Amino acid sequence: MNNRQIEKFRKMLRHIQRELMELFRNDAQCCGISTAQCHAMIELGNSGKTAISTLAGELGLDKSTLSRTIDSLVRQGLVLRNTNDDDRRFMTIELSASGMNFNKLLNEKYNRIFREALEDIPEEDQSKLLEAMELFITVLSRIK
Repeated sequence: MNNRQIEKFRKMLRHIQRELMELFRNDAQCCGISTAQCHAMIELGNSGKTAISTLAGELGLDKSTLSRTIDSLVRQGLVLRNTNDDDRRFMTIELSASGMNFNKLLNEKYNRIFREALEDIPEEDQSKLLEAMELFITVLSRIK
């Protein structure tokens, strides 16, 4: 890629980032939680019972930052903290029953939004898009 193409690519990524941030901000606020809480809920729903440090790694956040987010979700009854009987310092977190229901609604909402967006892309291009995104994520992960 030449410099002009790279600059165009960077501009497109910034535009996608702004659009997604606006989408997540507006939708999360409609659900009564912050964007950070929304991301934590979705990832926790995908991972199941896990340690805060593991979830922090998945989200690319500092453990103490995520702890504050989890604290607010615990207060709302969406997340449970579990202490390990063998090591009281080690805790796991998981979605509560209310959290699972809330997570299901979040996922259904985002699936509808992205399904609608992808409907305008021909099916063969959707596959190419997914492959390209997977490759790009892999490459980005290697160059951190």
